[in-house]
Amino acid sequence: MKKNIIKTNMTATVGPYSQAIKADNNITTQTDQIFKNIKAIINAASTTLTDVVRCSCFTKNVNNLDALNVVYAKYFETILPARECAESCNLPKNALIAIHAICHE
Repeated sequence: MKKNIIKTNMTATVGPYSQAIKADNNITTQTDQIFKNIKAIINAASTTLTDVVRCSCFTKNVNNLDALNVVYAKYFETILPARECAESCNLPKNALIAIHAICHE
């Protein structure tokens, strides 16, 4: 869930955008954003999510796998890519999850 932040004592925006957005920093939100990023990258390479053959998932807490699986299932509906998941104590930028995807045309 995201929340629009409006500071009234600041100059209003000059276009159709928010001054700031506060987004939930949870495993579901981060996983969904990662898959949006992966989808954009592989689409730029003229491939699709159906071309993903393997995903490597690293999470700070292995107890997050149920939430990961819910989001994962939204993006991979038919033939699922091979996958491995591992717990990692420290991810870049204090992320809760990191995912590496490999595509094959």
